[in-house]
Amino acid sequence: MPSIAQALAKLLGGDFLDTLGDEQTAAPKLNTVEAMIALYAEEFINKAKDNLNASNTTQTGKLESSIRFETKTLGRSYKLTLFVADYYDYINQGVKGVKGSQNTPYKFKFINPSKTHVEAIRKWMREGRKKIQVSDIKYGKTKQESKAIDPVKKERQLAYLIARSIKRKGITGTGFWTKAFDSTFADFGQQMSKALGEDIKIDLRNMVKRIKKK
Repeated sequence: MPSIAQALAKLLGGDFLDTLGDEQTAAPKLNTVEAMIALYAEEFINKAKDNLNASNTTQTGKLESSIRFETKTLGRSYKLTLFVADYYDYINQGVKGVKGSQNTPYKFKFINPSKTHVEAIRKWMREGRKKIQVSDIKYGKTKQESKAIDPVKKERQLAYLIARSIKRKGITGTGFWTKAFDSTFADFGQQMSKALGEDIKIDLRNMVKRIKKK
């Protein structure tokens, strides 16, 4: 994927403007500003996903697949909306454990997990990228004693221990969202000013063309 600077250079290049001026007599449906907003959004999402994958924090891929964007034109205003699963900021900023020391606005209040937490861990154990095979876990003093224990009970016990450990230690923040946002939109205002200037040029060229046709 080209960088924002490369994309802007291409959008503002002669071929782009010449083609636009030759084929359209009205303001383009997807003008330079809208195109740049979309490019910034795509760049941000790609960085956020890369950061998330590099952190090796999530296991199901659902958070990554939930990230998307929409752009809308509201009169002379433009609206960019980013969509993501509602728990994204727990992964982004982390959650302080009952006995943890993370610097985050979120915190686990109780160390013992609820049934909901345990069931969520059980689902993660079965469906996560790194599936945990409960059959390999040994309980009891002998193999016979271990095999005699119900596999479902084993799974619930392990899920409970994992959930309890998470609540005790907390979740370390990855910064996947904040880092992607800061690095992508650092020069947003400056580049948008350039894009807006090009839209004005495009409108003037189209206006002149319409006058000549009359």
